[in-house]
Amino acid sequence: MRVLLLGVVLLVIVGAVEAQEYVYGWVFDAKDGQPADGYNITLWYTGEARSNNATDEIGPNGLSGSSNQYVIDCEALTPSCSIDDNLTLAVIDQGDSYIAGPVHVLVTGDGIDYPDDMTLTYDHPPPINITSPRNGTSVNMTVLINATVSNVTYHYVDDVFYSIDNGTDNMTKTGVVGKSILYKNSDTDFYNDTWDTSGFENGNYLLWVWANNTVGAWNYTFSNITIDNLAELHIVNITFSNYTPREGINLTINATIVNSGTKNATNVTVSFFIGNYTIGGNNIGANISVNVTAGENATAQATWITYIGSHNIFVVVDPPTSGSGSIDEMDESNNEANETITILGWTFIVGNLSGSLVLGDELNNTLLTWTVTNFSKSLVFVTDSESVIDFTSLSALGRNTSNASLFDDFAELDKMLNMTNLTDSINRTFTLASEPITTMNFTIFSNKVHWVPVINSTNSTDYQTGILWDTTDDTDGTFNSTDSEDILFFTQANPGGWGYFGRYDYEITVPSYLRNFDTNDKQLLVLYAELK
Repeated sequence: MRVLLLGVVLLVIVGAVEAQEYVYGWVFDAKDGQPADGYNITLWYTGEARSNNATDEIGPNGLSGSSNQYVIDCEALTPSCSIDDNLTLAVIDQGDSYIAGPVHVLVTGDGIDYPDDMTLTYDHPPPINITSPRNGTSVNMTVLINATVSNVTYHYVDDVFYSIDNGTDNMTKTGVVGKSILYKNSDTDFYNDTWDTSGFENGNYLLWVWANNTVGAWNYTFSNITIDNLAELHIVNITFSNYTPREGINLTINATIVNSGTKNATNVTVSFFIGNYTIGGNNIGANISVNVTAGENATAQATWITYIGSHNIFVVVDPPTSGSGSIDEMDESNNEANETITILGWTFIVGNLSGSLVLGDELNNTLLTWTVTNFSKSLVFVTDSESVIDFTSLSALGRNTSNASLFDDFAELDKMLNMTNLTDSINRTFTLASEPITTMNFTIFSNKVHWVPVINSTNSTDYQTGILWDTTDDTDGTFNSTDSEDILFFTQANPGGWGYFGRYDYEITVPSYLRNFDTNDKQLLVLYAELK
C-alpha cells in the first residue's frame, strides 16, 4: 500500500516542482489517538541552528497529499542540500506538548531519501508539587522534603532531584554543589528525603525540585524557605567534688551544659555565683568560655574556697538572663540552674591516748614516768585557746548553777558563735522541742556533773560529745553572753572503738567557730585530757 501511495506522491511532485532531492517519510498517530495529520514537520541541517529550516504539513493538506506522510524539498534549505549532508527532522512542540522525532537522514542524491518512521508523542514533563516544606516557611533541625511527581504521559517519571539554592550555587543536602535525590515512596506519586539543615547558615533559600521523564522532558518548581537554626542551651547538672566538705577547702563545681538546638554554640560564657546573681550573688572566679556542639554537651568548671553555711550555687549560661545574651536561642528562659551545698559548722577531732607521760624539771631531769595502759574513763576536752578553764567548776550547758533547766543556753551559745542561722546550729543539733535530745552524767576531776547534753560524735555510737560551761566567770548564776563564760566540748575515751574515720581512742565534734569564742582571737583550739 505504501509503495502505491509513494508513486502517486512522486507523480504530483514531479509534475509540479522542478526539484532534485526530497525527504519523504511517515509520522504515525499518538498512542492516545491524537492524529499526526495537521502537524508541521521541520527539516534542518544536523548540528546547526534550527532557524535555517524547511517544513511540510503532515497529511492530506501537505505536499504528500496523504495521511501520516510528508514530503520536504531539502534544496529549500540555505544553502541547498548536497550529497552526504546530514539532516534532522522532528515535529516541534506547537504548544500542546505533542512531538515526534528527532530522526536523521543522509542525502544520497537519489532524488528521494527515507528517514526512519516517527510516532507522534505527548511529551508534557511530569508536573511537580512540593508539599513539604511549604512555600514561605521557616525550617530548622531535620526537615522532610516531600513532593508529588505525577505520570501524565506514556513516558514515565525517570529522575527526581532537589537542590538548595543560596543565590550563588545549587547545593546538595550536604552543602556541596549539586543535587540530591528524592526517593520514590513505593507505587505512589510521593517522593521524599530528609535534610539536616544544621550544616547551613541561617538565611533565605530556594528549594528546587526537578523531575524528568523517560524521554528527557524536564520540569521544575521551587519553594521559598528560611533556615532558622538556633542553639538551645540549658544546664542539666551541677555536681561537686565533695558533698560533705569542711570549710576552707578548694571545692570543684562542675556544670554540664547541653545544646539541644540545631546550631553549634561557640564561645559560650558560663558564670558561677554564690547566691542568686540577680539579687546580689557573688562571682566564683572568672567567667568560663566553652563550645557546645548542637546535640552534645560540654562541662564548665569553677573552684570555690568553702566557708561554713548552706549555700546556693548558681550557674548561668550566656548571661545576662534578663536579656537574650550573645547567643540566639530557641528558649532564653532556661539559662540558669542552682544547687545547694552545706559546709558543716563542725570540726571532727580523733586520736589516741596511749603512750608514756614523763614529768621533768627545768634541767630536763626525769622526775616521774607514767606509762598509760588503761584510760577507758579518760576525758578529752576542747576549748578556745584563749579560755582559762577551772576544771573543778564545770556545769552542763542548759543548767544554771543551781542545776535548774535553762534551755535557752543553746540558742545563746549559737548567737555567741555566730551559728544561729546554720542548719546544723548547736540548738538544732543538741535539742528537740527546746529540750536536750540526750543527757548523761559524768565525773570530771572528781566532781559529779549531771544532765550533760550529749550527741553521737559522728555516725558511730561508740563516742559521744557533750557541752560544759565554766561557772568561775559567772555573775548571775546562768550562762549568757553578758558574762561570756568559757565553753568546753568533751568526750569520754573508748579505746579501740569504731568511729567514722576508723578505729582509735577518742572522737569528738566541736563547732568550727569555737576558735572565735574569745574576741582577742588567735583562731586556735586547745585540747586537754583527764587521764584515768
